[in-house]
Amino acid sequence: MKYINISLVLFLISLCLLLVGLFFNEIKYDLIITGLIVNYLGIAMLIIGAIIKERI
Repeated sequence: MKYINISLVLFLISLCLLLVGLFFNEIKYDLIITGLIVNYLGIAMLIIGAIIKERI
């Protein structure tokens, strides 16, 4: 359950970074790339949590 909560928080952070990066006066590519990296970290946490839960 801990991994799902961490993954949800990372997904919300990445969504906020993507939205902030898109809706500035000019597009902030560094915020968009950071949001994508954080999103992939959230997906990795979900996969790790699923593997650990399957082993138990």
